Amino acid sequence: MESVSVELEGELDLQGFLALNDEIRPGYQKIRGRVKIKSDADPDTLEKLRQAVNAHCPVLDIISNPTPLELELVHEAAEGAERLKSTG
Repeated sequence: MESVSVELEGELDLQGFLALNDEIRPGYQKIRGRVKIKSDADPDTLEKLRQAVNAHCPVLDIISNPTPLELELVHEAAEGAERLKSTG
């Protein structure tokens, strides 16, 4: 294998992102990807590689599956820090 590159692009409705329409989610409506491989390997070998990478790719996993998320907001005031925790 000589080189590998990955390109991702997504469709985003700015009405949701900018809070102009509460019925439209702020996230991506669709994500497309393209993996370019420069290699002398045969198509069967490349397909096996694709399957193995897809089975263990953390980026593909987080895009494809719901993942629990914990966000912590730390507000630092002059007197110290107040921690506000939210989950979503």
